[in-house]
Amino acid sequence: MTHNVDGSTTTTVTTTTPPPLPRETENSAVIESIGQAGPAKLSGFNGADEDDIMQKVLKKHCVYGRDSTNNKTSQLFLSKEKAMRAGEIILEGAHKLNQEEVPVWMK
Repeated sequence: MTHNVDGSTTTTVTTTTPPPLPRETENSAVIESIGQAGPAKLSGFNGADEDDIMQKVLKKHCVYGRDSTNNKTSQLFLSKEKAMRAGEIILEGAHKLNQEEVPVWMK
């Protein structure tokens, strides 16, 4: 209890709450397994290899944009049909999927 200048009193109560208990979540197994060796499906490529695959496929299927004087620009445009095919090729190459597995990934 504290006495204020105007004669009133103030009571301060301090409470502490215990830290929350860890909850079981879908990511718990992932967090616990960090740093531990286990079965994993890896593509076998690093990020740069996958990027090279995507660049090659996109350059093949894209069309360069044109400015008002009909000169090529650095912008690449991709139609929906060609984008679907490019996505299928990228999945097959970068993730080493079989042709039968690709439609499930494209949904």
